[in-house]
Formats: sequence, C-alpha cells, structure tokens
Amino acid sequence: MNLIQIVFFLFLVFQFGQTERELRFVQVIHRHGDRTPLHRLTKEAVWKCQAKIYYAPSQSGDNPRSLSRVYRKEYLGNREYFYGNCGKGQLTTIGSEQLRSVGELLRTKYVDQLQFLPDHFDKDLILIKSTDIDRTKQSVQSLMLGLYPLNQTANRNEIQNIIDVCTSDPMSSFISTNWDRCPRLGQLYKEIFHSEKFEKHEKTIQSLIDRVNSAFGVDNLMKKRLGQISDTMWCRKMHNLSFPDGIDDQTVDELREQMLYEYSSFHGNQSVYRLNAAHLVQKVVDNIQDFFEDKLDKKFIIYSGHDSSIAPFMMSAHFWQKLKYPQYGSHVELETWVDGSEKYVKVLYNGEELLVDGCDDVYCDWETWQIIATSNVPQNWEEECKVQNNQNHHNHQMSDRIQKSNFGEEFLLYLGNEFN
Repeated sequence: MNLIQIVFFLFLVFQFGQTERELRFVQVIHRHGDRTPLHRLTKEAVWKCQAKIYYAPSQSGDNPRSLSRVYRKEYLGNREYFYGNCGKGQLTTIGSEQLRSVGELLRTKYVDQLQFLPDHFDKDLILIKSTDIDRTKQSVQSLMLGLYPLNQTANRNEIQNIIDVCTSDPMSSFISTNWDRCPRLGQLYKEIFHSEKFEKHEKTIQSLIDRVNSAFGVDNLMKKRLGQISDTMWCRKMHNLSFPDGIDDQTVDELREQMLYEYSSFHGNQSVYRLNAAHLVQKVVDNIQDFFEDKLDKKFIIYSGHDSSIAPFMMSAHFWQKLKYPQYGSHVELETWVDGSEKYVKVLYNGEELLVDGCDDVYCDWETWQIIATSNVPQNWEEECKVQNNQNHHNHQMSDRIQKSNFGEEFLLYLGNEFN
C-alpha cells in the first residue's frame, strides 16, 4: 500500500468513523399569553376576547367521527365580569396570537429544519400538560395551531385531531406554585414582606401609595390591593385602554416597577425557588432518564404554565444567575442530544441558547447537567415544606383564608406572580 492509499484509507476511517449528534428528545415549558386583569376595580374599560371558550358534549369512544354541536361560553348582558365579553384572567386575542407564533417557531425548527417531528400531528409522539386554568389550556391550544396548523382543505365536518391536554387538580399540580402542599412558602412570604428591609422599601414608595389612594378615593390602600391595581392598570396599558382619573402612564410604570421588585424579592429568594420548582425540575430530569431507559415513548413534551412555572425553574436549575420576569409567551426548550455513546442536554430560553453555569459548552454533558439541575432539589421536599418555628397555627389560619375567600389569587397577585 503506497502513501496515497494509506492517506485515503485513513480519510475513510476518519470520515465514516465520525458520529453525528442527533436530537432525540425535547421538553418545552411555556407561559400563557396576554390575558385580561385578574380583578375588577372599575368597569368602564371594555374588553374584547375573540379567543372564546367552547365545550363539546361527551361522546362514547375515544375517536368520535364528528362534532355536530359545541357550546360557547357567553356572559349575559350587564352581568359580565368586565364590560365586553371577557372573563377575569382570560386569554385575549393578542395572547392567542402570541402562542400561535411560538408554535410556528417550534414548527420551523423541529419540523421543517431538523425534521425531528413529523409534518402531521402524531399523538403517539407528543404529550401536553397544563395547569387546570382556562388561559393555560387555551394557550397551548394556540401553540398547537402554530405547530400543527389545521388542514384548510379538509372536510369541515370531520375532526382532524383529538389532542389530549392533560391536567390535574391544584393540590397535585407540579407545574406551578403549590401553596397548599408547601405551607412553608406562605411562611417565607411573611418573613420576606414583613422584614426590616422591605419595610424600609415601603417608605420609599409612600408618594406612589398616596397618589393611588387619592385616585381611588380611599384613605389607606391595603398592600395586596396595590398589586391588584398594578395588574389591572398594566393590562389596560397593553391594550391602549384609558386609566381612571388620577392615574397616568408614569403612575402605571411606577406600579409595575413596584410589582417587579416584589416579584424579585420573593421568587429570587433561594429558599423560595428551590421549594417552588423542585417537582418540575425533578420531573424534566426524570423524563430524560426514562427516555434513555426506554421507559418513555414520547419524544416531545409540552408544559403550559405561568410565570411562576418558568422563573423558579430557571433559578433552581442554575439556568439563570439573576432572576428575570418571564413575559407572556416566554418558553424554555430542553433538548436532549446523542452523539454515539455521549449524551448532552441543551437549554434555550425564547430561542436563545444558554451556557449553563458549570458546563463547558451549550451542549452540556448529561451527567454534569443532571447534577447541576438537581442541586437545589430538596432531599425531603415534604419535610422542608412544613412551617418552621412552631407557626403551624398561623399557617392553618392563612390556609383557611386562601380557601374560604378566594384569597389565594389575591395573595399571589400581591407577590406579582398573578397565578399568573
């Protein structure tokens, strides 16, 4: 064998001996889209929602041939929650389009470019999970319309797809904050927002409180009401709706800044986010392990949640070093890649690759990534979620208030994560 033959042989060995990195498994966590306010402070603003809520009658069997009748949720005249046709916290038309756009981005990448997913929806490959809130369920429906658009030439009397959106009761949900199962979070809330640091901060916003008091004609605005006003006014601003007399753009921006400060104070606290995100972090890690062990037959899993799904998750898993506020439609992609015997995980936030702290590359070694991601997961979550310092009595009182007066949503709104 001469020198040329040897070189050519070595080239062939090198060329065909190379393995190609292959995408094998993807998980997506997204926040719902734009929504209406969670509370009604005044009714003069008119809200329009084209993203209607429809219900189909129960039918026998898993694959009915057609739906000849659907029921649409409508409000009686002058008995709606807001003026217009929207309910509180409902996904708006803008929110629906935001998630459709996310779905279109996912289709471009995973269907068109990488050919990871098939061109047409396959229920055996995709799993969808959502909190049991209308806006998150509607949001993932919009996402799926972008990921798998309806066939416009199909017979309209035939169902193209029946897509399951799996959910669970709030007590067993792990996608977002679970206050009932983790009473320690309520105790941490009290510690943070009754701290000397926060009391000093409140003195710096007294002029803002005074302006809002004056605008709404009250003498002493409760702190949780400040959060409700911030949410409502910000929603109006995003839809170019008018403000009540005495509230202007500057006041709304200051209210928003205050909300973000409170959000960061709570969700940026390590004791909070490690309890808050523990189950979701562990679940995505277990999913990858199960996929490698052929215990999971899905290759694409979608979690539809809230800002309190994404922010604690990103902080707990060390994907962020500093807390950010996830905007509507924000999404995390967790990609699992294989190169021969090597396994990697890549993390993307809103389509941008992240270099995880402790990893040498955006394609992070699976074993290394697993250790980093789960380093904040408590060994005994149930035990750590118990209240400390013998404050059980206080916690039971708080739990009663949450359950009996729908205080939970207001409680979360004051923190800025809006249930969310």
